[in-house]
Amino acid sequence: MTIQPTSAELNEESFDAEGRVEWVQEGADHELWVQLGGLAADALSKEDVALREALRNSIAASQYKECAAGLTYWLFETTLVFVVFKAWAPHRYVEWDCTGPTNRVTRQKNPIDLVVKEQSGRELGIEAKWWNSQRVELSLDTDANKLLNWIDEGAEGKRAAFLLAFWWTTEASLLHNQKEALEWCKRKGRQLVYRSSFPTRGPQDERRRFFLDVMAVPAMSDRSVRYDHPSNAATR
Repeated sequence: MTIQPTSAELNEESFDAEGRVEWVQEGADHELWVQLGGLAADALSKEDVALREALRNSIAASQYKECAAGLTYWLFETTLVFVVFKAWAPHRYVEWDCTGPTNRVTRQKNPIDLVVKEQSGRELGIEAKWWNSQRVELSLDTDANKLLNWIDEGAEGKRAAFLLAFWWTTEASLLHNQKEALEWCKRKGRQLVYRSSFPTRGPQDERRRFFLDVMAVPAMSDRSVRYDHPSNAATR
């Protein structure tokens, strides 16, 4: 069962349900993210269940009790991006590790995690990150600027940029962490266009919520953290 609230700030009532909670921004890309966001969230929630069952049914189940039993286990973000790629591929043409913009320092082209190519000729550049600490926010800025440079190198009006963030929270910090994420979007000029959440479990069966946020990066966004700065030369 999927609940569809009217606000991106999901409240306690929404989270009483054991099913997935989903919010989509009204606008030009509404139907796009209804489909792509829903496909990604469905695939991630199924992967969460599969991993939890694998750990719980393991011959070493007692040893796994101190580990997160689901996608809040310490997985590489590439693992999660692959799940999203598999979910989208049957429905859209998606390029994995697509050629990105030229870094003005190294003169090399750095890849973009995923690029969805629509039949209209429009391309959606997507950079993904685990977002469970403030340290990641600099990486999100760097990724946003890489996407903006990629937009600059394409035909006018034919490219759009999005950040895809994976994060989780305990029930105790649910509202606080959501507000922080929304405030960061407002401060940075990013627009939250999709949010989905589903229940998962941490160590010792701790109740947690996994979040998938998609943020649009407008072409006129702040570029104060430059992708081509020497300190970011090695950043993907």
